[in-house]
Amino acid sequence: LSSLMGGAYALIAPSRYEGVAYTVLRAIQAKTPMILGSITSMQEIAGNAGLYFDLSSVQDLADKMMLLYKDETLRNKRNDSPYSTRKKTYGC
Repeated sequence: LSSLMGGAYALIAPSRYEGVAYTVLRAIQAKTPMILGSITSMQEIAGNAGLYFDLSSVQDLADKMMLLYKDETLRNKRNDSPYSTRKKTYGC
């Protein structure tokens, strides 16, 4: 699973309800950029590394996907920032 996540361009997680978001933890571990539904559990785990979208707006999701695709600096920044903090907290 780690090799698949590491090869992904981004993780898109449009969940409305999530306990511990293990897919997000795996994306952090693999340093894969994330586009996440704007819910508390995702924000607690991903912090400022996630690019969040309004779950009621398909257009907002599409805009965030295009933003991540077009902006290489944003993509690189988002996949490095949370790793050490999340490793201490969740052990991944």
